[in-house]
Amino acid sequence: MKGSIKAALVSAFVCPGFGHFIVKRYFRGLAILAVLFGALGYLWMLAMRKAKEIMAQVDLETMTIELFMDFIVDLDATIRASITTTDTVSSGVAIFLIVVCWVFSIVDSYRLGAVPLPDK
Repeated sequence: MKGSIKAALVSAFVCPGFGHFIVKRYFRGLAILAVLFGALGYLWMLAMRKAKEIMAQVDLETMTIELFMDFIVDLDATIRASITTTDTVSSGVAIFLIVVCWVFSIVDSYRLGAVPLPDK
């Protein structure tokens, strides 16, 4: 299998940026991984913040099983009420960055794999 195809497949199916390691473009691969993990970390932080806000509404010491089941049923409405426009826009930007990194990584690793490395 050609190196360009292998690099593109690794970038597509393993992780964006890993294909650049196959074509020995380490800095570019690390840059893509940094953006990808930064965006994923931001989405994780948003999810954990929302989980803390929801769990703050739950008083586990006085909750009975019936109250807990009612809370679970109303959980969707609680989550939707706690999402702000700022969170929606910023999470949309993070998801857009992830998609752009993925597509760029596939195309760029294929392109770089098709061109031989210059001799040093």
